[in-house]
Amino acid sequence: MKSIFLHIILLFVGILLQAQTPTRFQITEKDGLPDYEIYDLIEDKEGFIWIAANKGLYRYDGKEFLHFNHPKKRGLSVFGLTLDSEGKLWCNNISGQIFFIKDEKMELFYDFQKNISGKLPEFIVNNKDLLIATEEGLIEIDLKTKKKRIIKDFSIESSMYHAPFYYKNKLYLLHGLNLLTYNNNTFKKIRSFNSILSKGNYKISPLQLNNGILFSIYSNKQFFELYLDDKWIKIATPKELQQLQINHFFYYNNEIWIATSKGVFVYQINFNQEFLLKNKLLEDENCTTILEDKNHNFWFSTLDNGIFVIPNLSIVKTNSLKNEIISDFEYFDTNTLLFGTIDGKVGWINTKTLQTKIFPLQTKSKVTKIALDTVRDQIYISQENYGYVWNIKKNEIYNSPQLSLAKTIVITPDALIFGTYNKCLKLKFIDQPYPLLQNTSLNNIPNFNSKPYLFQPTIIRNKRTYTATSNNDRAYWVGYVDELYFYDNSQPYKPIKYNNKSVFAIDMVSDKTTWIATFENGLLSVNKNKITKSYSTNEGLLSNELGKIQTDSSFLWITTNKGLQRFNKTTQKFDNILKSDGLETYDYYDIQPIGNYLFLSSRSGVYRIDKRKSFKNNPTPTIFFTNIETNGINQKINNVYDLDFNNSSIKIAFNVTGFQKESFIDYEYRLLPQNKNWQKTDNGINFLRYNSLSVGQYIFEVRAKHKNGLPSKKKSIIFVVHAPFWQKWWFYTIIVIVILASSLMYQNYKNQKKAKEQQLTLEKTKIERELLFSQLENLRSQMNPHFIFNALNSIQEYIMTNEKDMASTYLVKFSRLIRMYLDHSRTQEVILENEINALQLYLDLEKDRFEDSLDYTIIFSNELIKQSIYIPSLFIQPYVENAIKHGLLHKISNRKLEIKFYLLKTILFCEVFDNGVGRIEGQKIKNARPENHQSFATSANEKRVDLLNKTRKNKIKVTIHDLYNKENQACGTKVIIEIPIKKNESDNN
Repeated sequence: MKSIFLHIILLFVGILLQAQTPTRFQITEKDGLPDYEIYDLIEDKEGFIWIAANKGLYRYDGKEFLHFNHPKKRGLSVFGLTLDSEGKLWCNNISGQIFFIKDEKMELFYDFQKNISGKLPEFIVNNKDLLIATEEGLIEIDLKTKKKRIIKDFSIESSMYHAPFYYKNKLYLLHGLNLLTYNNNTFKKIRSFNSILSKGNYKISPLQLNNGILFSIYSNKQFFELYLDDKWIKIATPKELQQLQINHFFYYNNEIWIATSKGVFVYQINFNQEFLLKNKLLEDENCTTILEDKNHNFWFSTLDNGIFVIPNLSIVKTNSLKNEIISDFEYFDTNTLLFGTIDGKVGWINTKTLQTKIFPLQTKSKVTKIALDTVRDQIYISQENYGYVWNIKKNEIYNSPQLSLAKTIVITPDALIFGTYNKCLKLKFIDQPYPLLQNTSLNNIPNFNSKPYLFQPTIIRNKRTYTATSNNDRAYWVGYVDELYFYDNSQPYKPIKYNNKSVFAIDMVSDKTTWIATFENGLLSVNKNKITKSYSTNEGLLSNELGKIQTDSSFLWITTNKGLQRFNKTTQKFDNILKSDGLETYDYYDIQPIGNYLFLSSRSGVYRIDKRKSFKNNPTPTIFFTNIETNGINQKINNVYDLDFNNSSIKIAFNVTGFQKESFIDYEYRLLPQNKNWQKTDNGINFLRYNSLSVGQYIFEVRAKHKNGLPSKKKSIIFVVHAPFWQKWWFYTIIVIVILASSLMYQNYKNQKKAKEQQLTLEKTKIERELLFSQLENLRSQMNPHFIFNALNSIQEYIMTNEKDMASTYLVKFSRLIRMYLDHSRTQEVILENEINALQLYLDLEKDRFEDSLDYTIIFSNELIKQSIYIPSLFIQPYVENAIKHGLLHKISNRKLEIKFYLLKTILFCEVFDNGVGRIEGQKIKNARPENHQSFATSANEKRVDLLNKTRKNKIKVTIHDLYNKENQACGTKVIIEIPIKKNESDNN
């Protein structure tokens, strides 16, 4: 009888194991895993996962892999990951080298190449020594001095020392086929395995249990023995393990996990000292190591397929529905869950055994809604293009086209509230309800009956409907695309508002309270047409964008785009299940609590969550700084940083360890004294940048907060931004001294400048006075007695000869010329046109005196005249007078005078040409006269040029050229005058 009962239990367990698989995540090359051949895993006290692989040693923080190597390491592979009492990581390689990690570097501790013969040595580390099992014996190395001591057991003739371990503070090891203890320099034999081991290769592996040691013994066959209370108990090898290679043992929660070449087998040892199979994980994977981390995730390394992680053994995927995508759930009874699929199938699942029955409907369109009517014992099924009524008593399905395209179905005593993609209907029952059946169950696939099932429809509202719910008082709520309405026969319906805005409901359920899941306003509690309470991220929701909700006694299950939540209606607190807890997705078609389980459907499959065990006790995360940059340069991580004012750009990177940490960790930070309130970084961002800090001292604080727990202890760094030198006290002192000295120097400079300006003013006044005298001298030269006398004689002659018109014309010209000279004498400069007019009057008078034996030409362009060019007044005429007086006067005939004005860039050229006797001959004639004196006009003009050039940046130039013919005889003189000009203005006007 006992044997039969045991076989029944084993059969049930076998069926259950085949029907479910814990959700798992694989870490592969796309996640950055550098190698698929993994030998060992271990977690250090900071939460880093260390990986011993074929390509070397790596550290994983949940996001990035960091490689560790040593220049003297022989080969790539490492093995035997071990932590000492201080948390220091140790490892070895097949060449006999022992390494440890210190200050983020791999250090070589000892090289045992001479003590081994190509076999991987096994070692352990205690507080003082490192013990390594070799063919020479047990070698003890002092951790500080590296002094070596070889310990040998001479009672057994064998060179095989291996598998050292501590149990109850006592050192155990295997020597040959014997288990020994070592204490006080003495070996003691505990057990000999000679009777069960054959000659040749063998492998003995110990596993420490709570109350004993389990030994796996392999030598052509697999054996197990339990060392318990100083007794040895043989345990039969399970059939499924007899032909498998065992790689690793793991003890967890009184269960023995055995990693093999065909997956992981989970056993318990029952009262009869027999293995009882509890679970099977990672079927067909060649698993090498099993690890439970501080967040209660289970890690599995494989020999050829990377790393797998199972975050939660209580969240499983149903294998019986792995090829189906469930679109809707409906509770049937405590052990049965109805469902519909996206390809037109309906079925039910036993929630305990996960056994399933499923059948197709008449079309393959999506099943949009299933609703159980417990009053009429009917199931209403809606597809996108058809509808059905399933009579449970008769186990028949009737056609009901009126039930197609349902978004929601709510059952009231007299009708169905039926929401579709474009309207909401009230489908009133025509037939009377059947009496309620007792102990109704689903056993067989129903038959299809072509008989139609009809309702009496009434349109409630012509709007797209999303969801609806009802209570027992014939009142109901409907969520439309634009509003949320409450309907009650006792009062007219009207929309429900939240903060005077429309409510967009995506799902709703009713118990004593109506709960509304919204698109953007979180969770709302409603009583009739009033919102009684609202819940948002401020109250603990992971997101204000909700999905499906379901009531579950005193709890409410809520799906969000950031995780699954359970809301305690009594305590008003939220508990979360995240991807880090085992969820593969947050996008669900439907959810349904039933008994001890919660079922979820998604495109990835159907999940069953054990509500009693799925919530983890997550530890407080530990945060640490990973990198500090100042002005783009990596710095060693310190507590205090001194920065110059112009080098105050910093980047601070921080992290926590943990699998899928982005799904459960929020980072909060503040920069004191700038910000006193904690601020949260964006999801997945684990660094901050400050481009330019002003002068002062800052304390940067950061902490990590688990979504299911409390924040970590804060970590802080001090940044001191020093003031520039010009803000230091000594610089202010220098500035004051410089200002005082500069003030004195400036005052002295002002005094000198003032004196210089006064001197310049005096010199300018003197020059202006001399210019004035020069101008008067020019005027005097132009009005010299000879010219006036000759002019008056000419007038007198015209009068005497009775040439009144000529006398009058000459007199007018003479008076105009005198008037011009007087006008020009009042200014320093005159317009070129006026100077030319004066020259013409003067030459006209001289021509009359020469009785028309003087030919003159003044050449200029109209464009030149139009430019209003200013030249020194009374300046050209003296040179013209000299040409007549000293050149042309001594020539008897053919007297020619040419005056030419032209402009090159900013210089006015005036050329005075005469064909007189030349300067040399003229000087001879002048010297022969008794009244020999220097020309008054010439000397006055030379003096005036010198005075003008003293006040000009660009100087006036006067050059005189003597002209000769081919026979080298003097034939005239040319005077070239260069006057730098300013257009449209006078220097002194």
